[in-house]
Amino acid sequence: MVESLFFELLRDFQDTTRVKDLISGLSDPDWNRFFEILTNTALFPYCCDQLLKNKSYPIPLYCRDRIKNMYLLNLKRQGYLELELNEIWDEFGLKGIRAIPLKGPFLAHFLYSDLGLRRASADLDILVKQDEFSLAEEILKKRGYCPLVSEPFYSFRIQRDRQILYSRKDNNGECLKIELHLELRPQGTRKLSEDFFQDTMLLKTGERQIEFPSLENLLIYLSLLAWTTTELPELRYFFELHTLIKRFSSQINWKKLQEKISIQYKAVVFFALVVCRDLFNSFIPDSFLRAIRPNLFKCSLLGLWMNDRQLLLNTYRLRRYYFFTFWHYFVSSYLYSNGFFDGLRTSLKKVFLPRREIMFYYDKADDNPPLRTYLKRITRPFFHWRSVVN
Repeated sequence: MVESLFFELLRDFQDTTRVKDLISGLSDPDWNRFFEILTNTALFPYCCDQLLKNKSYPIPLYCRDRIKNMYLLNLKRQGYLELELNEIWDEFGLKGIRAIPLKGPFLAHFLYSDLGLRRASADLDILVKQDEFSLAEEILKKRGYCPLVSEPFYSFRIQRDRQILYSRKDNNGECLKIELHLELRPQGTRKLSEDFFQDTMLLKTGERQIEFPSLENLLIYLSLLAWTTTELPELRYFFELHTLIKRFSSQINWKKLQEKISIQYKAVVFFALVVCRDLFNSFIPDSFLRAIRPNLFKCSLLGLWMNDRQLLLNTYRLRRYYFFTFWHYFVSSYLYSNGFFDGLRTSLKKVFLPRREIMFYYDKADDNPPLRTYLKRITRPFFHWRSVVN
C-alpha cells in the first residue's frame, strides 16, 4: 500500500480518489515507511508537493507538518545553492569561462519550472573546458573553496576521475561543495563532453541566460546517471528522464539523438528508456528503440539486471546480491563496451588494478603497497558476493 501511494503520486494523471483511499489506509508504521521511501529515492520534494497541493487528502496533521517541513527545508537549500551558483556564473562570465551546469538548481528550473521540486544536490557539478580548468579553479579558491585532495592524489583524481571536488563553509557554517568536471564521467566521455559545448541552448533563470545542454545531450546524460557504473542506480534519474521526455517529447529530435549516440552509449540509453517506459509509460518512438537496441545476446544478458524489477528491489540485501560483486563489474563494463570481450577486458581491469593505483583508493601514496592490501582490494567483489549469500 505504501509503495502504491508513492507511485500514484509520480503518475502523470493521478487518481485522487485512489490516493485518498490509500492515505486513509495508512497506519503510523506505514507513514514511517512512506517517509523512508521518500528519503531513500530522493523524490520527496515532488511527492510532498503533490500531497500539499490537494488539501482534501486525509493526511494526519503531524504527517502534513512533516511533509511541509521537508519541502520547505529543501526549497531553502535549493535557493541557497542557486544564489551561490549565480555568483560563480557571473565571475566565470567576467573571465570569459564557458561552463555547463550539470544537475543542480538549473536542472530543477528546466525540468519542473520550480526550484522546489527537485532535491537539493549534495554538491554542484560544473563542466568546464580543459584549457579553462585552472582559471575556474582560481575563481573557486578566491571564493574560499579548497580541493578535498592534495598531491599526489590531486593528479591521480584529474587523470582517473577527470574531476576535482572543492568545499568551503560560509559564515553560518553552511557547507558548500562544487565538483569541477573535465569530462562527464571518469572514462570514455571525452567526445560527448566536447559536444556538450558545441550543441547547447539558452536557459533563462531570472535575469540570466545560462548555457545549457541540448535536449538530446541532456537525455544521454540522464541515461548515464541512471545506469551508473560505480553506484546503485537511483529511481530519481529515471523519473527525471521521464519528465524530460514528457515535457519536451515534441521538441526532441530523435533522429539527431540516434546519430549522437555512439556504440558505447547505445545500450545505456536503450535500457534507461525501456525502464522509463515500463515504470512511467514514457512515450518513446518504437522505431527509435529498435534502431538502438543491442544485439540479441547483449540485450538478453544485460536485461537480467537492467530492468525495473531490479531497480525496485526494496530489500537492501537483495540489491547487494548483485551490486558491487564481480557480476556488477562485468555487467556495467559490458553495458558500456563495444562487445563481449571488450566488456570482459574492462571488468578484469577494474578488478586487477595496478598496485599503486589501489593504494590511492585507501588515500595512501605508496609505490609498493603491502601484498595484503593488494589482495584485499582485488578479492573484494568475490568476498562481497560470499558475504551476501551467506
